[in-house]
Amino acid sequence: MSGYVLIHRSLLKNKVFRDKTEAWAFADLIMQASWRQTTTHYKRRNIVLERGDLCISVRDFAAQWGRSKDWAKRFFDRLIEAKMVRQKRDSGATVGATVPNIVTICNYEKYQAIPKGAATVDETEARQRRDTEQYSNEEMKEENTPSGVSPPTAPKMPLKAAVDCWNEAAGRAGWKTILTLTGNREEQLRNRLREVGLDGWKAAIGQALSSDYLAGSDPPTWFTFDFIIKATNFSKLREGNYDRSRQPDERKAGHDRKQRGPTREVFERFGLGTER
Repeated sequence: MSGYVLIHRSLLKNKVFRDKTEAWAFADLIMQASWRQTTTHYKRRNIVLERGDLCISVRDFAAQWGRSKDWAKRFFDRLIEAKMVRQKRDSGATVGATVPNIVTICNYEKYQAIPKGAATVDETEARQRRDTEQYSNEEMKEENTPSGVSPPTAPKMPLKAAVDCWNEAAGRAGWKTILTLTGNREEQLRNRLREVGLDGWKAAIGQALSSDYLAGSDPPTWFTFDFIIKATNFSKLREGNYDRSRQPDERKAGHDRKQRGPTREVFERFGLGTER
């Protein structure tokens, strides 16, 4: 069961309870109560519960709170006397019996009514179903994780290192540096790093630095960080589409550079090892 209930702070000061533990025990009954009509399976029985009902035996309630059966029986007797709960005996069950009793929280509708402007019952049901599914998924993850072992976490993306690599190269080549990673920038950079890793990113920047077309004396203004983090443009860069000279008589030299790849100086500058 998921969702929420409304409990007033004055509950802790109610004179029916001998201590705060009993107050929280009553709050536990409220939280266990059905928020709509439903059928529950309890100890081999199918029992219909109305809104505000719960099905529990005195013995089971005592076990939940680590107290004696006598304490639980006296507790229920006081709640009944104070008209805070009613008990409907199922199949001839008596108070204190081991068979389940249907307990009704008195005034449940009054205190748990949906506030004006809040979600409708159908909307609440849908939300609680989503909460239950999420809770079940989280439980499944915990069950599949060995005891004492933390659940696996996604590896941290080297975003800062990738940005520093770009800014350092941009300072040398005359490209625009960047100051911040906006939401869209960060997401696209993450995608590129998932594809090629930090080393692949550095190699692509090094490849751009080795191109006279991109890093010559008059680099194109369109070659920016936002340009290369786009999937199509990044692929073109890595495939050598920009490894060419800007002047016709320089095309052969550009072709030769394409065959050689980034220079040794570029690889060493970005910690990529020697030229292959």
